[in-house]
Amino acid sequence: MRRLTGFLTLVLVMCFCLPVQAEKIVLVAPEFPPQIVRTPSVPLGATGAAVDIVAEAMRRADIDFELKTVPWSRAMYLVKNGGADAIVNIYWTQERSEIFDFCTNEMFYDHVYFFTTDASLKWKGDMRSLAGKTVGVVLSYSYGPVVDEALRSGLFPRQIEMYTLAELMESVAAGKVQVAPLERDVAIYLAEQAGFADKLYALGPVGDKIPSYIAFSRLSNLTDVRKKLDKILLQMHHDGTIDSITEKYYRKVNAGS
Repeated sequence: MRRLTGFLTLVLVMCFCLPVQAEKIVLVAPEFPPQIVRTPSVPLGATGAAVDIVAEAMRRADIDFELKTVPWSRAMYLVKNGGADAIVNIYWTQERSEIFDFCTNEMFYDHVYFFTTDASLKWKGDMRSLAGKTVGVVLSYSYGPVVDEALRSGLFPRQIEMYTLAELMESVAAGKVQVAPLERDVAIYLAEQAGFADKLYALGPVGDKIPSYIAFSRLSNLTDVRKKLDKILLQMHHDGTIDSITEKYYRKVNAGS
């Protein structure tokens, strides 16, 4: 009996002494090229500026993670309900801040323009020059405070919602919508892929540049991880890492008319 008790004690001690394997953090990333491009052939399943920034931040933090590329509305649902731990590349809004635990430091800044294939439309310094036009938007997207307020205010009474960026750009190309707000490099990338970049006109920029963040599910209880990433993102801004990553994917665009 003593031998059995001693053996069980030894087993328990060994179990408690074994290193605890931390669970892999699950990040969701809506496809948003060139920031996030679904690429099944690479280990993370995606490439792009946001992916590279997240991968480097996680490497420095020594955090094991996986990245899932899913549609935007699905990503929001998963993180809100605890089906994923964090969402990559999200704009801050008051409503979202009540649901998600946002990093304090942004990954980078976006520049939102209105895009059209109608050469007769001219940008006159603000969105009032586009009032009443049929506007296409992606379901559940935010376009920054200036555009979001314009969409709510009635400036654009006819709004057509799409599920994906591809649908939105197809509608712009076909003239089904007259204008669509979108991040500058994303719109140009998609238009190039679809073969109508030479017919695309950028009107803007609209408002100030918009910070893009990583935001965690409040159900995952990962405040310590979020704080750690915040410090690392700040380091990456200071040491030039984020600038060098974004320069690989972004371009200088003289848009606006």
